[in-house]
Amino acid sequence: MTAMSHAEDKHSIDQEPYLHKEGFSADAAEQLAEERLAAEKQQADPILERAKHSVFDEPISFPHRDAVEISQDWHCRKCHYNLRGLMTGHPCPECGSVERYEPPREGEVSYAKLMANRYREVSSTKAWLVAVCVTLMGLPLAMLFSFLMTEYLTLLFFGMTGPALAEISKVMLCATLIELKSPYVKRPAQIYFMCIGTALLFALVQNWICLNYIYSVSPRSMIAWRWTGCVALHMLCSGIAAAGLVRVWRRGQQEERMPSLSPAYVYMIVAFVVHAALNASVMSMGLFGCGF
Repeated sequence: MTAMSHAEDKHSIDQEPYLHKEGFSADAAEQLAEERLAAEKQQADPILERAKHSVFDEPISFPHRDAVEISQDWHCRKCHYNLRGLMTGHPCPECGSVERYEPPREGEVSYAKLMANRYREVSSTKAWLVAVCVTLMGLPLAMLFSFLMTEYLTLLFFGMTGPALAEISKVMLCATLIELKSPYVKRPAQIYFMCIGTALLFALVQNWICLNYIYSVSPRSMIAWRWTGCVALHMLCSGIAAAGLVRVWRRGQQEERMPSLSPAYVYMIVAFVVHAALNASVMSMGLFGCGF
């Protein structure tokens, strides 16, 4: 049997459409895809289509853009001063920095229009399902930080960094969701649910591991403290952090621009301090013989 020539092989490069005068003829699957794309293009909003395929949040440093009055709430990214009533490009009266972004002007393709479309696409049911998934996925992440990242730290170093690692890990996924996928957050209750829910699961699993494997022989007072005080501590600190994330989410909704996590930093620091203070008090009681 002789070898098949390139001209006879239907999969050969010689069979490429552009090499033949008759041109390209689409097969059934390609024809169906072309019809679907044409139908979607007819139904699509041209402004939203432009928003999906363009840079929607350009800085205002271009010379051809005239300054206009900021007629809505619009906060400085550095100090969070409300710039409403000032002209775009005007230095912030509070810190002197120049805000590089401005609210979208009438008729412009913007992040706000794109997000409005995505908010309509996400149902409340889907948003709550995502919140449940984030809560459950936050547990292994928090456990990883708690038991692996602090295993080789000294007692003093653990007392300072342990609370920070724990609080960051418990709210990390929620913060990421707000920053990158904000349409999946419909109301503040979801943020509190994700943060406090992860904290509750973390506290329960941590207590079970500690009391069964690390402190297998423990007095009743210590068992009672871990199932009450420690659980309440984790939920309280994550609730404080959640309040900061709610502030981030509300500001993004109000200004219709990509959320910035910086307003939540103060709340996170407060959560760290509360957690570390309780750790320090428990360790101090142990040093003076007043512990469990």
